Amino acid sequence: MTLEYILQPRVLVVLKELNWGDRFESDLQQKISEISGGPESLADIRNELLKNGLILQLKGGQGSPYLSLTYKGQLIVDRLLETEEMLASEDVDQSGALPQE
Repeated sequence: MTLEYILQPRVLVVLKELNWGDRFESDLQQKISEISGGPESLADIRNELLKNGLILQLKGGQGSPYLSLTYKGQLIVDRLLETEEMLASEDVDQSGALPQE
């Protein structure tokens, strides 16, 4: 898996959604259908993220499949979001640190 793969719009949306918590695959499919760019199906994205240990595929109460970030996946998403925040912020000091809240 490459950084270029992770940064594709549909893949990034899946990862960001999972950052907020577990998501049913049907909900994620609806989210990515609204976006162009990247793998065509959620199954392709899911399989690649599973293969690389970024997510888990689980079953809900009625057998509905849902996805969850692994620790590795959470670390990657956290760093991606931190990088986005640094790029968007003009308040980064000379050390590269963001201002503390």
